[in-house]
Amino acid sequence: MACPILDLPSELLAKVALHTSHTTETHPSTVKSCMLTCKTFAEHFRPRLFRRAAIELERSGPIERLLAILSANPGYGKYVKNLVIATSSLSTVHCPALPDLLLHLTEVSDLAMDSISFLSLPEPLAQSISSLCTRSPLSTLRIFACKDFPLDSALNPRAQMITIYEPSFCHSENEGEPVDAGTRQGSNLRVLRVTVPSKDVFPCPRRLLTFAANSLEVMQVNALEMRPFSLDLEGLVCLRHLLFSLSGVWRIDDALHLVTSLARSLPSVEQSLETISISFDILDPSVFMHLVDAAAEWGDLGGALQDRTRLPRLREVQVEFGVRNLFAAGPLPEEDTCKRKAEEMARLAFKDVEAKIRVSVEIGNS
Repeated sequence: MACPILDLPSELLAKVALHTSHTTETHPSTVKSCMLTCKTFAEHFRPRLFRRAAIELERSGPIERLLAILSANPGYGKYVKNLVIATSSLSTVHCPALPDLLLHLTEVSDLAMDSISFLSLPEPLAQSISSLCTRSPLSTLRIFACKDFPLDSALNPRAQMITIYEPSFCHSENEGEPVDAGTRQGSNLRVLRVTVPSKDVFPCPRRLLTFAANSLEVMQVNALEMRPFSLDLEGLVCLRHLLFSLSGVWRIDDALHLVTSLARSLPSVEQSLETISISFDILDPSVFMHLVDAAAEWGDLGGALQDRTRLPRLREVQVEFGVRNLFAAGPLPEEDTCKRKAEEMARLAFKDVEAKIRVSVEIGNS
């Protein structure tokens, strides 16, 4: 007869706690319920409550309380895996307890920073956040609308995915120096996602791309508004999938500029590229109709895709349209009609492209 779970050895109970708290769907209330089961379970589940932590720099009270808990329980800091550091204040933030708190967090694997202006922070505070980026065993780094982020802090060789929203970087002392071969060789960065506002030049520093030259496999550029730009992808010898996307399209010029930008960027890609994706989230059906009728812009992209010397491994081109009716009155167009027009555009523009062309259209409500 199987023994009750609470009679299991302590090592197995610890594994139960580990598995339960690592499940994505596990809510903190579930962990608290397990703690209330018995004293034995409480010992194993209590530190799991600290798996996710959110720090608001303006609120020093919660930071000081968390520091007190971690100081009283030295082993708890290693359980913090997901950390968010955010600020909503435009004034200077003073948070003297944060540097000491971050020293307890030695095993953060997913770090998000939101709306932090690094040059407005006291230097010890800015340095403690920057050092967390480089010393933690990060697999995922997310930088949302931060100003003057120190670029070298993102060069963590263990990071596998970096997401950057509206990038703003401060100049590094090493900006003019090349990333050394050892650092490039040690990089594990596989996925880079960048969301940019309206720009003439893509604002992702060359130093970051050089750092990921021997590892980056997927790069996604999501634009908010568009003016044509050219992306320098030279040296990314492992890049397999390049994605360009545009959100909230309500002007035809923005959509056409995305097509033009992709065409301009392809001459710099390395021969490793296998898949190219371009997607649009369109808010006005009339923009979609004009877009699929724009023979010149799609023709330029088709011409760039025909270069088998540059793209010998290209296997698939994905073109995706999401169409909503946010501004105009009246019914949405029929999905079959839209798909037929999109496929006709692709057939004409990409007729000489030696790759599978996949076109999808999704019609939805606003």
